[in-house]
Amino acid sequence: MNAHWQRYDAQREEYVQKLTTTNQELQDKVEDLQKLLEELLNKSSGSSDSGHVKPSSPSPTREVSTASPEPSKEAEIAALTDHISKLKDRILVLEKGRASRKKADDDELAMLREQINVCVDDFKQERKDRERIHSENQRLRERLAQTEQTVMKSEKQVSGLHFIL
Repeated sequence: MNAHWQRYDAQREEYVQKLTTTNQELQDKVEDLQKLLEELLNKSSGSSDSGHVKPSSPSPTREVSTASPEPSKEAEIAALTDHISKLKDRILVLEKGRASRKKADDDELAMLREQINVCVDDFKQERKDRERIHSENQRLRERLAQTEQTVMKSEKQVSGLHFIL
């Protein structure tokens, strides 16, 4: 039973660690996408103000036309914003799932502990009953031995009376 419990505990710990890692990875992705969105917004606002891409970008500085690229930047920003929103929703779903699984695990753990307590109580009661039965058995054997001695004495006395008659 103890090995089973240890295996369950190890599996649960591994599962929680996996969820934590997945959650952290998703949060990192969200942060990266938010940074990318901010950069795109900065580039978009910087290019519409000055006509140039900001020098902090990894691509070379170039002239940007405000007529045609703006809708594609806006579409890209909208797509990234939508993707970030979906990732945030996914994180929320994972966290809710983790919380519900944790509650289910806690409930199961409480139930198993209660079962263990019931088994321990039953074991203790059975031990008490065995000890009580053993002592009762011992007491009855002693009484039987005394009764047998009394019977033997009585038989000797009766046999002694037969010779006298």
